Amino acid sequence: MRTENPLVQLRLLRHPSVLSADACALVLGVAMYMVLSGVTEFVQSPRSGGFGFSASAIVAGLVLIPLSFFMLTSSRTLPTLVARMGIRAVLTLGCLIAALGCGFFAVFHGALWQAFVMTGVLGVGLGTTFAAIPGVIVQAIPARETGSAMGFYQVVRFTGFSLGSALAATVLAAHVGGNGQPTVGGYTVVLWISGSFCVLAAALVWFLPARTTRLTPAERLPTDEIRLLEQTDGDGLSP
Repeated sequence: MRTENPLVQLRLLRHPSVLSADACALVLGVAMYMVLSGVTEFVQSPRSGGFGFSASAIVAGLVLIPLSFFMLTSSRTLPTLVARMGIRAVLTLGCLIAALGCGFFAVFHGALWQAFVMTGVLGVGLGTTFAAIPGVIVQAIPARETGSAMGFYQVVRFTGFSLGSALAATVLAAHVGGNGQPTVGGYTVVLWISGSFCVLAAALVWFLPARTTRLTPAERLPTDEIRLLEQTDGDGLSP
Protein backbone atom coordinates (compact mmCIF):
# COMPACT_ATOMS: atom_id res chain seq x y z
CA MET A 1 0.00 0.00 0.00
CA ARG A 2 2.94 2.37 0.62
CA THR A 3 4.77 1.57 -2.62
CA GLU A 4 4.41 4.15 -5.36
CA ASN A 5 4.30 1.57 -8.18
CA PRO A 6 3.42 -1.79 -6.59
CA LEU A 7 3.41 -5.05 -8.54
CA VAL A 8 -0.15 -5.68 -7.32
CA GLN A 9 -2.27 -2.58 -6.73
CA LEU A 10 -4.45 -3.42 -3.72
CA ARG A 11 -6.25 -0.10 -4.00
CA LEU A 12 -8.12 -1.54 -6.98
CA LEU A 13 -10.33 -3.32 -4.46
CA ARG A 14 -11.94 0.04 -3.78
CA HIS A 15 -13.84 -0.50 -7.03
CA PRO A 16 -17.11 -2.25 -6.05
CA SER A 17 -17.07 -4.34 -9.24
CA VAL A 18 -13.52 -5.56 -8.60
CA LEU A 19 -14.31 -6.36 -4.97
CA SER A 20 -17.47 -8.34 -5.79
CA ALA A 21 -15.76 -10.20 -8.65
CA ASP A 22 -12.77 -11.20 -6.51
CA ALA A 23 -15.05 -12.24 -3.63
CA CYS A 24 -17.07 -14.39 -6.02
CA ALA A 25 -13.88 -15.96 -7.44
CA LEU A 26 -12.62 -16.83 -3.95
CA VAL A 27 -15.87 -18.51 -2.91
CA LEU A 28 -16.28 -20.37 -6.22
CA GLY A 29 -12.67 -21.54 -6.00
CA VAL A 30 -13.41 -23.11 -2.62
CA ALA A 31 -16.54 -24.80 -3.98
CA MET A 32 -14.86 -26.09 -7.14
CA TYR A 33 -11.98 -27.84 -5.42
CA MET A 34 -14.17 -29.24 -2.68
CA VAL A 35 -16.18 -30.97 -5.41
CA LEU A 36 -13.13 -32.11 -7.38
CA SER A 37 -11.53 -33.56 -4.27
CA GLY A 38 -14.74 -35.22 -3.13
CA VAL A 39 -15.93 -36.75 -6.39
CA THR A 40 -12.56 -38.24 -7.39
CA GLU A 41 -12.28 -39.88 -3.96
CA PHE A 42 -15.91 -41.03 -4.01
CA VAL A 43 -15.74 -42.89 -7.33
CA GLN A 44 -12.60 -44.71 -6.17
CA SER A 45 -14.19 -45.83 -2.89
CA PRO A 46 -14.67 -49.63 -2.74
CA ARG A 47 -18.23 -50.86 -3.23
CA SER A 48 -17.78 -53.08 -0.21
CA GLY A 49 -18.35 -50.00 1.94
CA GLY A 50 -21.91 -49.68 0.62
CA PHE A 51 -21.18 -46.81 -1.76
CA GLY A 52 -18.63 -45.78 -4.37
CA PHE A 53 -17.73 -47.57 -7.58
CA SER A 54 -14.31 -49.18 -6.92
CA ALA A 55 -13.03 -47.17 -9.88
CA SER A 56 -9.39 -46.80 -10.83
CA ALA A 57 -7.53 -43.49 -10.78
CA ILE A 58 -7.87 -43.39 -14.58
CA VAL A 59 -11.67 -43.64 -14.39
CA ALA A 60 -11.70 -40.99 -11.67
CA GLY A 61 -9.81 -38.74 -14.04
CA LEU A 62 -12.22 -39.48 -16.88
CA VAL A 63 -15.09 -38.30 -14.67
CA LEU A 64 -13.64 -34.80 -14.98
CA ILE A 65 -13.80 -34.78 -18.80
CA PRO A 66 -17.38 -33.38 -18.91
CA LEU A 67 -16.22 -30.60 -16.57
CA SER A 68 -13.40 -29.64 -18.92
CA PHE A 69 -15.55 -29.91 -22.04
CA PHE A 70 -18.42 -27.81 -20.78
CA MET A 71 -16.15 -25.20 -19.19
CA LEU A 72 -14.57 -24.77 -22.60
CA THR A 73 -17.82 -24.60 -24.57
CA SER A 74 -19.79 -22.49 -22.10
CA SER A 75 -17.09 -19.81 -22.09
CA ARG A 76 -17.67 -19.43 -25.85
CA THR A 77 -21.32 -18.56 -25.30
CA LEU A 78 -20.53 -15.77 -22.84
CA PRO A 79 -20.81 -12.78 -25.25
CA THR A 80 -24.27 -13.90 -26.38
CA LEU A 81 -25.48 -14.51 -22.84
CA VAL A 82 -24.18 -11.15 -21.60
CA ALA A 83 -25.83 -9.32 -24.50
CA ARG A 84 -29.19 -10.91 -23.66
CA MET A 85 -29.14 -11.06 -19.86
CA GLY A 86 -26.48 -8.70 -18.56
CA ILE A 87 -23.27 -9.64 -16.79
CA ARG A 88 -24.71 -9.73 -13.26
CA ALA A 89 -27.52 -12.11 -14.25
CA VAL A 90 -25.09 -14.37 -16.13
CA LEU A 91 -22.76 -14.61 -13.14
CA THR A 92 -25.63 -15.30 -10.75
CA LEU A 93 -27.13 -17.96 -13.01
CA GLY A 94 -23.75 -19.64 -13.48
CA CYS A 95 -23.26 -19.90 -9.72
CA LEU A 96 -26.73 -21.38 -9.25
CA ILE A 97 -26.17 -23.95 -12.02
CA ALA A 98 -22.97 -25.03 -10.27
CA ALA A 99 -24.93 -25.35 -7.02
CA LEU A 100 -27.49 -27.50 -8.85
CA GLY A 101 -24.73 -29.88 -9.96
CA CYS A 102 -23.50 -30.27 -6.39
CA GLY A 103 -26.99 -30.88 -5.09
CA PHE A 104 -27.72 -33.44 -7.81
CA PHE A 105 -24.81 -35.70 -6.86
CA ALA A 106 -25.44 -35.22 -3.15
CA VAL A 107 -28.88 -36.79 -3.69
CA PHE A 108 -28.20 -39.16 -6.60
CA HIS A 109 -24.91 -41.02 -6.37
CA GLY A 110 -25.81 -44.65 -6.92
CA ALA A 111 -24.41 -44.97 -10.45
CA LEU A 112 -21.19 -43.86 -12.11
CA TRP A 113 -23.01 -42.01 -14.89
CA GLN A 114 -24.43 -39.66 -12.29
CA ALA A 115 -20.91 -38.48 -11.47
CA PHE A 116 -20.40 -37.66 -15.16
CA VAL A 117 -23.66 -35.72 -15.26
CA MET A 118 -22.70 -33.78 -12.12
CA THR A 119 -19.32 -32.70 -13.48
CA GLY A 120 -20.97 -31.69 -16.77
CA VAL A 121 -23.49 -29.46 -15.01
CA LEU A 122 -20.71 -28.07 -12.85
CA GLY A 123 -18.70 -27.30 -15.99
CA VAL A 124 -21.52 -25.25 -17.47
CA GLY A 125 -21.87 -23.16 -14.32
CA LEU A 126 -18.19 -22.67 -13.55
CA GLY A 127 -17.19 -22.17 -17.18
CA THR A 128 -19.63 -19.29 -17.49
CA THR A 129 -18.71 -17.62 -14.23
CA PHE A 130 -14.94 -17.95 -14.39
CA ALA A 131 -14.97 -16.63 -17.95
CA ALA A 132 -17.16 -13.67 -17.02
CA ILE A 133 -15.29 -12.51 -13.91
CA PRO A 134 -12.19 -11.16 -15.74
CA GLY A 135 -14.44 -9.04 -17.95
CA VAL A 136 -16.14 -7.56 -14.90
CA ILE A 137 -12.77 -6.64 -13.41
CA VAL A 138 -11.05 -5.11 -16.43
CA GLN A 139 -14.07 -3.04 -17.45
CA ALA A 140 -14.00 -1.33 -14.05
CA ILE A 141 -10.35 -0.24 -14.12
CA PRO A 142 -7.99 1.64 -16.45
CA ALA A 143 -6.31 -0.57 -19.05
CA ARG A 144 -2.87 0.14 -17.55
CA GLU A 145 -3.92 -1.70 -14.37
CA THR A 146 -5.06 -4.87 -16.16
CA GLY A 147 -1.96 -6.90 -15.32
CA SER A 148 -2.06 -5.97 -11.65
CA ALA A 149 -5.80 -6.61 -11.30
CA MET A 150 -5.66 -9.96 -13.08
CA GLY A 151 -2.62 -10.99 -11.07
CA PHE A 152 -4.48 -10.34 -7.84
CA TYR A 153 -7.53 -12.16 -9.20
CA GLN A 154 -5.40 -15.24 -9.91
CA VAL A 155 -3.99 -15.15 -6.38
CA VAL A 156 -7.49 -14.90 -4.91
CA ARG A 157 -8.82 -17.72 -7.07
CA PHE A 158 -5.98 -20.11 -6.32
CA THR A 159 -6.29 -19.30 -2.64
CA GLY A 160 -9.86 -20.52 -2.95
CA PHE A 161 -8.66 -23.70 -4.66
CA SER A 162 -6.24 -24.41 -1.81
CA LEU A 163 -8.85 -23.71 0.85
CA GLY A 164 -11.36 -25.94 -0.94
CA SER A 165 -9.01 -28.93 -1.04
CA ALA A 166 -8.13 -28.49 2.63
CA LEU A 167 -11.76 -28.05 3.67
CA ALA A 168 -12.83 -31.20 1.78
CA ALA A 169 -10.07 -33.22 3.46
CA THR A 170 -11.09 -31.83 6.86
CA VAL A 171 -14.76 -32.72 6.39
CA LEU A 172 -13.95 -36.24 5.17
CA ALA A 173 -11.54 -36.79 8.05
CA ALA A 174 -14.33 -35.85 10.46
CA HIS A 175 -16.65 -38.47 8.95
CA VAL A 176 -14.68 -41.72 9.19
CA GLY A 177 -16.28 -45.12 9.65
CA GLY A 178 -15.07 -48.18 11.52
CA ASN A 179 -12.87 -49.20 8.59
CA GLY A 180 -10.93 -45.97 8.80
CA GLN A 181 -12.39 -44.67 5.50
CA PRO A 182 -14.71 -41.68 4.97
CA THR A 183 -18.41 -42.49 5.11
CA VAL A 184 -20.97 -41.68 2.45
CA GLY A 185 -22.30 -39.03 4.82
CA GLY A 186 -18.96 -37.27 4.72
CA TYR A 187 -19.06 -37.05 0.93
CA THR A 188 -22.61 -35.73 0.89
CA VAL A 189 -21.65 -33.08 3.47
CA VAL A 190 -18.79 -32.00 1.18
CA LEU A 191 -21.24 -31.67 -1.73
CA TRP A 192 -23.83 -29.74 0.26
CA ILE A 193 -21.17 -27.36 1.57
CA SER A 194 -19.91 -26.87 -1.98
CA GLY A 195 -23.41 -26.13 -3.20
CA SER A 196 -23.88 -23.65 -0.35
CA PHE A 197 -20.70 -21.85 -1.36
CA CYS A 198 -22.01 -21.59 -4.92
CA VAL A 199 -25.24 -20.05 -3.63
CA LEU A 200 -23.18 -17.66 -1.49
CA ALA A 201 -21.20 -16.65 -4.60
CA ALA A 202 -24.48 -15.95 -6.41
CA ALA A 203 -25.62 -13.76 -3.52
CA LEU A 204 -22.32 -11.86 -3.49
CA VAL A 205 -22.61 -11.09 -7.19
CA TRP A 206 -26.26 -10.10 -6.99
CA PHE A 207 -26.27 -8.02 -3.82
CA LEU A 208 -22.82 -6.42 -3.60
CA PRO A 209 -22.79 -2.96 -5.21
CA ALA A 210 -21.30 -2.92 -8.68
CA ARG A 211 -21.24 0.65 -9.92
CA THR A 212 -20.01 1.25 -13.43
CA THR A 213 -16.71 3.12 -13.47
CA ARG A 214 -16.60 6.05 -15.86
CA LEU A 215 -13.54 5.62 -18.03
CA THR A 216 -12.52 7.55 -21.11
CA PRO A 217 -12.11 5.56 -24.36
CA ALA A 218 -8.34 5.90 -23.99
CA GLU A 219 -8.45 4.31 -20.52
CA ARG A 220 -10.61 1.33 -21.49
CA LEU A 221 -9.28 -2.03 -22.60
CA PRO A 222 -10.49 -2.73 -26.18
CA THR A 223 -13.53 -4.99 -26.42
CA ASP A 224 -11.77 -7.64 -28.50
CA GLU A 225 -9.01 -7.89 -25.89
CA ILE A 226 -11.61 -8.30 -23.13
CA ARG A 227 -13.26 -11.17 -25.06
CA LEU A 228 -9.87 -12.81 -25.60
CA LEU A 229 -9.07 -12.48 -21.89
CA GLU A 230 -12.40 -14.08 -20.93
CA GLN A 231 -11.95 -17.02 -23.29
CA THR A 232 -8.33 -17.58 -22.34
CA ASP A 233 -9.09 -17.49 -18.64
CA GLY A 234 -12.04 -19.84 -18.97
CA ASP A 235 -10.11 -22.31 -21.14
CA GLY A 236 -7.03 -22.28 -18.94
CA LEU A 237 -9.04 -23.28 -15.88
CA SER A 238 -10.23 -26.57 -17.40
CA PRO A 239 -8.65 -29.55 -15.59
